[in-house]
Amino acid sequence: MTRTELAARTGIEVSALRRIEAGQPPSVEQLLLICDVLGVAPWDLLGPLRTGDPARRTVEVRSNGNIWRFVTPEVTLPNPVEQTIKARTRDATAQHDGTEWIYLVEGHLVEVNFGRNREPRLLRPHEAIDFDASIPHWLVAGLDDAVVLRRLTRSGWEAHVPELGGTSGL
Repeated sequence: MTRTELAARTGIEVSALRRIEAGQPPSVEQLLLICDVLGVAPWDLLGPLRTGDPARRTVEVRSNGNIWRFVTPEVTLPNPVEQTIKARTRDATAQHDGTEWIYLVEGHLVEVNFGRNREPRLLRPHEAIDFDASIPHWLVAGLDDAVVLRRLTRSGWEAHVPELGGTSGL
């Protein structure tokens, strides 16, 4: 497929596709559009959520029965984190500044709940949602453990993983 054909099918400008090919990271929306057109999952293009730099390691933090895997020790940046939510459990309610993005990698179903006045959203594998994180929210795993990728701001890290103690590093 040519760059022009990909641009036409995704709605992404050719100039933006050139920048992505040159190494500029795509936005989450661009990544999902490209993956949808190509018929591949994001990790097929990006690889698994692990670091290849021996100076860095993936750090695990357990919080409220969930497992959070951070690739970078710097949590002041809006970097993705992998979270495992045990089957038939929910994570803690959080509310924070900014926008949060969630992508369900695997699991039966995950409910994304927003306070009392909104219907929960059901996610199936390879579906994503982004939302205003100032609305109280929590996730509920289905019959299997759910693995999600989340992109959070610093206030999101602090709200979801209080074990970090407000520090900028792990």
